[in-house]
Amino acid sequence: MFPLCSHGTESADSGCVLSHIGSTAMLVELDDGQCRSCESQLEVVGADDATLEVECTECGDCYVVEPDAFNDGAIKYWPEAMVGFGEDL
Repeated sequence: MFPLCSHGTESADSGCVLSHIGSTAMLVELDDGQCRSCESQLEVVGADDATLEVECTECGDCYVVEPDAFNDGAIKYWPEAMVGFGEDL
């Protein structure tokens, strides 16, 4: 069983499988990536050694993406999220 996302769901539709850790989060620049449902801004709300969990600031859609999902070669968002959420790099 997976932890619930902030919307209390673990359904295949949401894709949320990581625990939200504290209030540490970071916004994804719109040029780098947008919500796949409504094209609004995403917030990184979780990270582990293989994924980032993002949540839309508008519609609340929550899902897991690969560390390089934002065409940054996994050098911008993933390392910062790992540190911010207290994970080991």
